[in-house]
Amino acid sequence: MEARLTQLAEECMELGQAALKLRRAMGCGTATPVRIEEAESAMQEEMSDVLSCIEVCQSTDIDGLVTMGEMSMFKARIEEKLHRWAEREMARQAQRYRYKPRYGGGENDGSLVGGTGQDRLE
Repeated sequence: MEARLTQLAEECMELGQAALKLRRAMGCGTATPVRIEEAESAMQEEMSDVLSCIEVCQSTDIDGLVTMGEMSMFKARIEEKLHRWAEREMARQAQRYRYKPRYGGGENDGSLVGGTGQDRLE
C-alpha cells in the first residue's frame, strides 16, 4: 500500500509540473523554450501515468485503496464536480462578455434596447 501511495503522489506532482509547464509554453508566467505541442504531449503522458496509478489503487482485495463500489461513488462525485465547473465557467464567460455602458446613467443605461451607439461589449 505504501508503494502505491508514494507512486500516486509522485505522478500527481509530475502532472502538476507538466500543467504549469504547458501554461508557461502558452505564454503565461515565466517563458520556457518548450513548444506548446511538446508541453501538451508531456502533460498527456503524465495524465496517463496518474490514471494508471488510480487503476492500480482500485482493487477488491484487502490491500486495495479503493474498492470497485467506492469507484462508482467517485464517479458520481466527478459528475457533480464537472457540472459545477461547467456552471462556473459559463458564469465567468457571461461576466467577461456582459454588456456595459461606456458612459454611466441617463438614457443610455447599458440595456440592449435603445442607446446612442456609445455602448460597447467587453
